[in-house]
Amino acid sequence: MKKAIALLCAVGCLYGSSVRLMNDSPYMLRAVVQSNDGSFLGEVMVPSQHAMTWTDDMTYYQPMEQPNRSQSPFTVMWYCSDGASYSISTDVANASTVTAQTGSGARICKQKPKTQGPPQSSSEESSGG
Repeated sequence: MKKAIALLCAVGCLYGSSVRLMNDSPYMLRAVVQSNDGSFLGEVMVPSQHAMTWTDDMTYYQPMEQPNRSQSPFTVMWYCSDGASYSISTDVANASTVTAQTGSGARICKQKPKTQGPPQSSSEESSGG
């Protein structure tokens, strides 16, 4: 436990801002990170049951007019692969971990149709028995 805390502190010191994104859902999700004023900071695709760390050196935005102004707390919005909203986590602190399942929202994605073999005809289904 002490090693984990030390690692989180080290990550926070190496980068100006960071958030650990943990996808604890059964779906591939896209995590979008926003600053406290709603500005887009970045996005990351996170496979199911995996975690990634977003850092502000991954950000593709124009430099802030006030570079010393804090960007946290962050908002993390999780999206399904079809673009539907999965969940939203607000007031996410710098160097913290946020999970897809703890955010508010539907927390479900539409399942892709299964493609295991040809569909059975209705006559086969009704005659089985």
